[in-house]
Amino acid sequence: KNFLNLGEGGNGIDDIYNNLKLLYSENKFDKCVILFPVFGRRLIKCKVDDFYVKFPSTIYHNIDNKFHFWSNPLLKETAKQVFDDIVNDTKNEYSKKILNDLVNFCKENKITLYASSWDNDVYNELKKHSLVLLPKFPKFDQFEDRADDGLHPHKKHYQLFVDQISTFL
Repeated sequence: KNFLNLGEGGNGIDDIYNNLKLLYSENKFDKCVILFPVFGRRLIKCKVDDFYVKFPSTIYHNIDNKFHFWSNPLLKETAKQVFDDIVNDTKNEYSKKILNDLVNFCKENKITLYASSWDNDVYNELKKHSLVLLPKFPKFDQFEDRADDGLHPHKKHYQLFVDQISTFL
């Protein structure tokens, strides 16, 4: 099958939804597989001088180098506000709303959505929606091996997941 892997490290559900809509506007499709991240990730968006900056909150680094783009006060304040919003959203209402919007977008455009997550809260939320629920991504402790950074799942996790979901697709 012809497919695109649009996985990006650190993205939240809001960025996944933005990318899904953008891709669909450029190239219609009828099936989509998404491995959803934890609810606590969000997109930071800000205009710095003449540039629009958009990146996941998970890559934020408080760099005080005056020549680095992080030195922009508006960007620092925007990032701080996004982090405050994440902390204050104890029920994950923001991400749940975006997830709902994403599912509705797929329904409206007749896109079959296949979905999973490694996070228990997200996986349980997916059960409430009209989509094809895939098996949960393998638990981190299922294999001792890790990715090269020592923090992320190993190829074995992904291979097991692909083997499990291939029967659904």
